[in-house]
Amino acid sequence: MEFLLVLKSMFDGADKLLFKIGIITSIVFLGYKIVEKFKKNIIRLKFINSFNRELHINCILKEYKDKLVCDRVGIFQFHNGGHNINGVSFLKMSCTHEIVRYGISKEIDKLKNMYINEYMDWCMPLLKVNEVIYKDVDKEAIDPQVKEILQNMGNKSVIAVPLTTEGQVIGFTVASYCRGTHFAHEDFSKTFRTMYQLVGLLQDKLK
Repeated sequence: MEFLLVLKSMFDGADKLLFKIGIITSIVFLGYKIVEKFKKNIIRLKFINSFNRELHINCILKEYKDKLVCDRVGIFQFHNGGHNINGVSFLKMSCTHEIVRYGISKEIDKLKNMYINEYMDWCMPLLKVNEVIYKDVDKEAIDPQVKEILQNMGNKSVIAVPLTTEGQVIGFTVASYCRGTHFAHEDFSKTFRTMYQLVGLLQDKLK
């Protein structure tokens, strides 16, 4: 009889232990599901924020395309293009955003992973004097490679200013005029002021 009582108490203890293990397992599983859902919500929120940022950038470019009365406005950003055997970076630039007027070709897909060392005549003025302006692409003395790209895009006049964040140049924004030489008979100081207003709006968005 005593043996049966001891055996019964052992089973009762085992039931309680299994019950406790079940409760703990359920809590752990529930916590795991909550964490996974939280992670998914964070990823979704980041995507929405990124999407809204890109949408805002495009809206800014559309607005300033009209203010600048240009045919194409875009953003180029500098980036790492890989490393050599000693770990030295290959610096490149890519067009990341582009807005064009109706009837003007989009060139963004062609302007990717461009080695900066091939376009020093374009990049150095941006770094040294904070601007590049070609009033007449066809007539001005421009680096042949740069001129060929500009002409293939149909550009007649071009103006560009650097983009900076926290004092570091990260790229540039460029306005193109394809239906005529925009600056030939015009004071372009107003255009520069408008370009720098555009840069001011973009810098926070590109951090």
